[in-house]
Amino acid sequence: MDGWTSEWSGAFTGLSYKKLVDDFIHRYPEIQFEIVDLNFDETVDLPVPGNPERNYKIPTTIQQCDRVISVAPLRPTR
Repeated sequence: MDGWTSEWSGAFTGLSYKKLVDDFIHRYPEIQFEIVDLNFDETVDLPVPGNPERNYKIPTTIQQCDRVISVAPLRPTR
């Protein structure tokens, strides 16, 4: 079972990241939504502003998208 499609119980009964995205797709069909694990995304090297000899890596998805919705991992409160 993966973290994207698994459903939580308790305080988050029936909630999953996949269901959240499916709901957004249904509500806003003109917008493209994707679930992306940025830990495994390809990266692009970009120069550090003011220091062109140095580069930093940024996920390709972040560099190419118009908007990012970041959802923190869900944990029930005790």
